[in-house]
Amino acid sequence: MIDFEHIHLFWALLLSPIIYRMAKKQQQQLAKKLGVWQSTLGNEQLAEEHKNNNLSLLFAMGAFVFIIVALANPRLGLQEETATQKARDVYIAIDISKSMDATDTPPSRLEVVKKKASAFVEAIKGNRIGVLFFAGTSYLAMPLTTDYRAAITLIEACNTDQAGVQGTDISGVAETVLTANKRLGKGVAELVIFTDGEDQEEGVSGSIQKLADQGITVYLIGVGTKNGGTIMEAEGLMTDDEGNVVHTRLNEALLKEMAAAGNGAYYNITDSEWINQLTKETEQKAVGKDSIKKIKRPKSYAYIPLLIALMFVLFLAFPFSGLSLPSARNKKLWICLFSLTTTLSIGQNNPKFGEGNQYYKKGAYKEAEEKYRQGLEETDNATARYNRGNSQYKMGDTEAAIKSYQSAQGALKNKEQQYKLHHNLGNSYFKLGQMDQAIDHYKAALRIQPGSEATAINLAKAKQQQQQQQKSKSEDQKADEDKKEEKGKEEKKEEKKDQGKSQQEEKKEKGNSSEKKQDPQKKDQENGNWTEEKAMLDFLEREEKKVQEQLRRTEGKAKKPKKPW
Repeated sequence: MIDFEHIHLFWALLLSPIIYRMAKKQQQQLAKKLGVWQSTLGNEQLAEEHKNNNLSLLFAMGAFVFIIVALANPRLGLQEETATQKARDVYIAIDISKSMDATDTPPSRLEVVKKKASAFVEAIKGNRIGVLFFAGTSYLAMPLTTDYRAAITLIEACNTDQAGVQGTDISGVAETVLTANKRLGKGVAELVIFTDGEDQEEGVSGSIQKLADQGITVYLIGVGTKNGGTIMEAEGLMTDDEGNVVHTRLNEALLKEMAAAGNGAYYNITDSEWINQLTKETEQKAVGKDSIKKIKRPKSYAYIPLLIALMFVLFLAFPFSGLSLPSARNKKLWICLFSLTTTLSIGQNNPKFGEGNQYYKKGAYKEAEEKYRQGLEETDNATARYNRGNSQYKMGDTEAAIKSYQSAQGALKNKEQQYKLHHNLGNSYFKLGQMDQAIDHYKAALRIQPGSEATAINLAKAKQQQQQQQKSKSEDQKADEDKKEEKGKEEKKEEKKDQGKSQQEEKKEKGNSSEKKQDPQKKDQENGNWTEEKAMLDFLEREEKKVQEQLRRTEGKAKKPKKPW
């Protein structure tokens, strides 16, 4: 779809009537001065001259209009350009352990980090950025990229529930960055870690030293206060295994030690100038590190309206001369302009497609879809298939829309349409709850237009929805397993009860075959049998619990952090 870089310039077209009147007045004054010469002409010649003058005025105004259109810079599609710039790779690591929910820096440590880290990304645009999250383990959430909007969206969406293992393992961050930088980086990079410093692992400074040895400078951003704060959970304040309320504090000493080991610096997140200071320091270290990158920019077609305006000026616009061009030349020029207009036309080659476009603009999506369908039966057109998919999506027929989009997917030549097709396919699959397919198409759309904010936001939402679906699925599976386990226990209990009952019935039969003089002791025997049965069931249950406890101990040999927050 055509857009204009400086669309506000179209306000200048409001001056067209004023300019026309001024030019007409000047032409009339010129005609009076040449009245003696015009008096020698016949009436027919004067009429033809007047007609040509009016026509030349109209074409002069046309030239003015096309000049305005050219200045507005019409654009269509994307073109790839290369650019050389001073750039570096910056990894941003964010602590998402439970201690980041502490409220000593309101509203919470993590919320403050989200805001400041997003501002830091805005400040270092022009560099490649990677995003990591860590707690007891670390992972690379976004590889090095220049899609800053997607990076900010990812940072703003993070939370402490994403941590699979609690704790704070900064050594793991160092290993993750080393691995990622070997695969994707240029060797020299910066790592900026946002954390409260409650690291439970030994030798963290040694791990940071390894980064420095590989040319990666490490900066630490401390979050929290020395006095510390508590951690609020859904059930109330977080407590340790002994029932004491957890109190977490900023470990500034450790963070400064790590910053020194990483040839970097330590900043407190409450310092208002740390972003400017860190940005300046890293820019100074990046001197001489040129990078050549490919940039996709909108392709300008300003030369087309400018060329048409030039043709008007050279051949037709003589409003003040009183001269006219030969009619034969006018005819040839009209043919030339008609051919050019036909060549530049982006209209579709079936009138039903045009009717479908009109219905779509009016919001009559059902009628538009019908016109597209009728036109496609006569003439195949990829754009019409895409437009039909849009109509079906608006009608709520999402599955039909997906089929129409897929039929047009490989045939669209315009990159803008290719981007919109993948974006719309992502929306369609999102609407159907199929997040895997939605994420794939959002990524395909971002590969075509990396700077699209709407697609980046939708991608982040789809990933969140995917995580929720996976979590819900795992919870359902766990619930099913618990039900099966409970059912198995009940069946075992029933079997034990049946066994006890059969033993009791056998004893009763033996008692019935005895002499009547034993009847006074029958009640005591029955009471004794019941007590024996209960004791047997209790013994079996205790043995079963011992076996289950042994199994849990065998399976749970994973390393447990000293402080799981």
